[in-house]
Amino acid sequence: MVLNNSTTSISFRPLVSFDGTSVNLYIEHKPTKTTVSSLSVVPTITGTKVSIVVPSLSTINAVANNLDELNIRVIKNNVLLYEYMAYWITGTYDEYKQWKTWTTTSNNSKSWITL
Repeated sequence: MVLNNSTTSISFRPLVSFDGTSVNLYIEHKPTKTTVSSLSVVPTITGTKVSIVVPSLSTINAVANNLDELNIRVIKNNVLLYEYMAYWITGTYDEYKQWKTWTTTSNNSKSWITL
């Protein structure tokens, strides 16, 4: 998952079922421990997919560099329902796609991906 300053919502498929009642969302910029939160947000549930509206990420944007790590946590009644590590992208999502590509593979080698 990648986020940037224009991200308005996140969607994921959790291992724990959500009941559609309000949860607390925390997004933490790992290098600086800057956190934004959205308390008592009601997720939208479509089948097994959960979507949550993200608060303004401008405080993270002020301190984040390209490809910094973010922790996303969804908590309800002091119980962690979902946690994920995401990346901050300063430009477009295409930067992330290019960063994650590799050139060759070899099934006969232990290090079968060449980055």
